[in-house]
Amino acid sequence: MNKLVDTIDNHSNHILPQSSEAIRNRRNRLLIPAGTMALSALLYFGGEAVINANSAPEFSPTTTTYTIKPGESIYTAAEHIKGDAAISQDSAVNYIEHLPVNHEVLEDGLQPGEQVTIPKSVTK
Repeated sequence: MNKLVDTIDNHSNHILPQSSEAIRNRRNRLLIPAGTMALSALLYFGGEAVINANSAPEFSPTTTTYTIKPGESIYTAAEHIKGDAAISQDSAVNYIEHLPVNHEVLEDGLQPGEQVTIPKSVTK
């Protein structure tokens, strides 16, 4: 038992019958992509923020220095941070770059023999 709903055909100005099931299907085609996009955005933006907030590493306030050798970079220095936490190299580099004591040495790029200050350890 389909309940008929009349709609106007915009091209010919004729009234066309349309079932309530067809109307529901048309609405669902619009709602499903919108819901999928909203869920995707939440997982991409909101989920990532929640993951990052819960897993943010804690760097030790005590520091040590690392002397840059030929062919090394700030990324090499970041690999020498001790600790029991698995951290991304990018987050370690970001932390090192933002230590005020490193601003001057990093300003012109690291050269072999220069020292960069790194945290002694990191935990979760």
